Amino acid sequence: GYPDGFETELNVLVGRQEDEEAAVWIQANLAQIGVDLTINKMAAAQWYEKFNNKQHPMFMGEWFSWVNDPFYHMTWNFRSDNVFTNAVGYNNPEVDKIIFANLYEPDLAKREAASKEAQQMIIDDAPWGFLYARNFVVTVRRGVTGYAIYWDQNPRWMYLSKTP
Repeated sequence: GYPDGFETELNVLVGRQEDEEAAVWIQANLAQIGVDLTINKMAAAQWYEKFNNKQHPMFMGEWFSWVNDPFYHMTWNFRSDNVFTNAVGYNNPEVDKIIFANLYEPDLAKREAASKEAQQMIIDDAPWGFLYARNFVVTVRRGVTGYAIYWDQNPRWMYLSKTP
């Protein structure tokens, strides 16, 4: 619904190669529909100052999971009263209601259904453009055992061992 000639900016952290590459891809694709996108590579201090003050027109960011719980992530990123990490100012009272009602829900089936409902509402509202999830590939030499990829992507070096 925007007229031709729409211009905006996309801010990325300098040195995050996958973000810089994705930004170029986004820029090329938006150009096809008449959007003139300027990519700004920013040092962390400048990027986070804009992030904390909600001054990014568009930005590349990431959310790194420490726990495998959708309500944890929705609380931090999409609850309207979370002004610190809800960087886009997303506000949907229905999503807030679902999060509050199910954050500590003991019935796993009910909790899962509520999670899916809230996530679908968030996707439909589109406060973020979900691009990708990192897929770390790790190689180890023959004889190394105990390496496992955990959901938080943090290796547990203490389990590694080498067989003769």
